[in-house]
Amino acid sequence: MWDFEIEQASLNVRWSYERLIPALPVTGTEAFAVLCDGLAPFGLSASRILLEAPSSRLGDAVLTIILLEGRLGVKFWISGFEIIVDELYQDDEQNLIDIANVVFSAVSKIDANAKRGKTHLRMMYHLALDAGISEELMSKHLPLAREDNSLTPDMAVYQVKVESGTLLQDARLAVAKSALFEKAVFVDVRLDYTAFDDIGDFRHLVEANIAKLLLTLDLRERVGS
Repeated sequence: MWDFEIEQASLNVRWSYERLIPALPVTGTEAFAVLCDGLAPFGLSASRILLEAPSSRLGDAVLTIILLEGRLGVKFWISGFEIIVDELYQDDEQNLIDIANVVFSAVSKIDANAKRGKTHLRMMYHLALDAGISEELMSKHLPLAREDNSLTPDMAVYQVKVESGTLLQDARLAVAKSALFEKAVFVDVRLDYTAFDDIGDFRHLVEANIAKLLLTLDLRERVGS
């Protein structure tokens, strides 16, 4: 088992509605008022609210709200919304829960069934390890290339078996040598869930699932890190 410290992490959460909602939470709607009120503590400003319609197709229209000094973005389509965090800070967990609750409250003003759908979550980590461990870990997961093979594998990708009857429907895991940090590995976790009731409970479920997946790579977070 190898201990790690999180060097850098980013997050992408996409919520797909079970059915299309009839409108976007734009200005003049009750949903937009909920967003303005609830997102104000996270750096909401008019200059960072963008409405794009690159084509005549309604499905291409996107409302984007940028928060947390540009680190976090929320994007809305009529088929779902997405929360993107370029770089997660240690104290971002509660911010994410609060922002997600505001978003669900807003879209529920447009469609009461907006919480019915699926969550597609992607976490990307650069995990710092002790000297020499990243090479040892990658040699365990990557097959040796034949001498006459011009293609050398640099990432191991796995589909993970999940238990039936749980919110987690699909799990994929990838690991590679970090291209950004010395003595680190890059880990890409992708999880698909069915609808959940409470965001706080969902957060704990995601944390437990990710920790379990990292253990399959013989990785655990260093105590006190």
